[in-house]
Amino acid sequence: MSTELLRDVYSLLRLTQDYVIVDTPPGFTPEVITSIDASTDLVMVGMLDSLSLKNTKLGLETLSLMGHDEREVKMVLNRAHSRVGISTSDVVAVLGREPDVYVPSDREIPRAINEGVPIVMSRPDSEAAQAFRHLADLVVAGDETTTTDDETTTEPEPAATRRRLFGRRS
Repeated sequence: MSTELLRDVYSLLRLTQDYVIVDTPPGFTPEVITSIDASTDLVMVGMLDSLSLKNTKLGLETLSLMGHDEREVKMVLNRAHSRVGISTSDVVAVLGREPDVYVPSDREIPRAINEGVPIVMSRPDSEAAQAFRHLADLVVAGDETTTTDDETTTEPEPAATRRRLFGRRS
């Protein structure tokens, strides 16, 4: 798919949908960069292993070089409670910040995926479901906060004006 076509698709989606979530592959290919440039919020997902943490840090640095404030990029650590010899303080030391959301390992996640039922519906009280709801709350909170002349309000915008795509704010 060409980057021009992606831009057109994102423009159409923004007109018809309140939220569009784009799950990109790792790496900064032209298609990924186009998706980032067309987006309003970014969520970086890392895992609890040294290679993933290193790549996550490189990704955050790359986004910073692209003009994104690293503090505005939501950071999710997947399989966060695995006992693999990497502590939370190790994660913070590598990434230079605390992840916003810790998604624990849960045996029910693969089952939910295979059944096509989100974990937040199949096991709404699970720690994983709570973590995903927390991520959604962070993104929605970004929608509801608007800044005007040094004054911040938290009134929700009407759905018709909330056309968002995860990535850079317009």
